[in-house]
Amino acid sequence: MRVRWTSRAANDLKTISSHIEQQRNLVTANRVCRIIYNSVQILRRFPESGKPGIEEGTRELVVPAMPSYVVAYKVVHFEAVQILRIWHGAQERRQ
Repeated sequence: MRVRWTSRAANDLKTISSHIEQQRNLVTANRVCRIIYNSVQILRRFPESGKPGIEEGTRELVVPAMPSYVVAYKVVHFEAVQILRIWHGAQERRQ
């Protein structure tokens, strides 16, 4: 199964990286983003890994090594997983 990132989800990852880089450093920002990215790749083989999402038809994956991040996604016709958004647990969620 393919993983497709929406522009909003890609922007979310960039924003997370920038925020961590400003608060800590580039090494930490890269490590956190790599953990999020690798967690998303698990959905290739196990697309139903996440729990049902807030929005109908979506699912949410809590990033295992970083429990404060949630990835919203949907399975598209059993052919692809579309990554919709990435949130920090403290953020207000909106699709």
